Amino acid sequence: MLDENILLVLGNLLDRDPDLALVFPDYYLVDKFGDVFRQERRQRQYAKSHTLDMPPNGACTLVRAKVLQEVGGYREDLGAQDGFDLWTKVMSRHKCANVNLPLFYYRRHGENLTTDTQRIITARRQIKKDAAKDKLDAPRPIIAVIPCRRNFDFVSDLWSEEIGGVSLLDRDIQVCASSTMFDHIVVACDNPAAADVVSKYSDPRIRFVLRDARHTIRSASIATTLEMIARELDPQLAGMTVLRYTSRLSSPSTPWRRRLPRWR
Repeated sequence: MLDENILLVLGNLLDRDPDLALVFPDYYLVDKFGDVFRQERRQRQYAKSHTLDMPPNGACTLVRAKVLQEVGGYREDLGAQDGFDLWTKVMSRHKCANVNLPLFYYRRHGENLTTDTQRIITARRQIKKDAAKDKLDAPRPIIAVIPCRRNFDFVSDLWSEEIGGVSLLDRDIQVCASSTMFDHIVVACDNPAAADVVSKYSDPRIRFVLRDARHTIRSASIATTLEMIARELDPQLAGMTVLRYTSRLSSPSTPWRRRLPRWR
């Protein structure tokens, strides 16, 4: 439910600053009876690290029509988070601003789409994946490295342990291979037996690198192993390296644990 002054306030902000493309206010949360129980505030100045974590409420933003047309309008294929999709596109190209006044009432109850967490997460994953497609062409090659070792875990050769009849290393290889993002998938291990696992796969991107046992001790940095791999596969150091750690906590739905930009 919009406050009667919302267009006056937001429209005036756009009129005063021609560089502004999108503006949004704070808002009240109301229950199913229409009673206010909380005021939601957004930061006037967004830190770059939080531009995607704290977007405006998509239920109420005012955006210039030409900018909306420029970014292709609202998506209809997501089923949720179309406002978040619009925000990610606009804020990366244009100036946006927040008005620290509550200018609409957002009803919250048990049947809100807001409570459908999985639907929201799925939509946001698709939005972020689509937004990353163009950017992934610049840092090439993209190398997925699966580091494993014979010792220094709670069991020897942890990578060979099985869950549901599938070794942890197999699971990690399959997850990485399921993504078209990677140009190379490297298993780096100090036990040559891991090469037998790698040999089962016909994907030309997958290869085995024998890791120096001295580089697997707890006090050693993984950077030494990564640099060795990068020097061969990316001599210009123009790409990006992604790590997938073999662990009992690994999951096919978690393609990687940590991203590391290529060191210079």
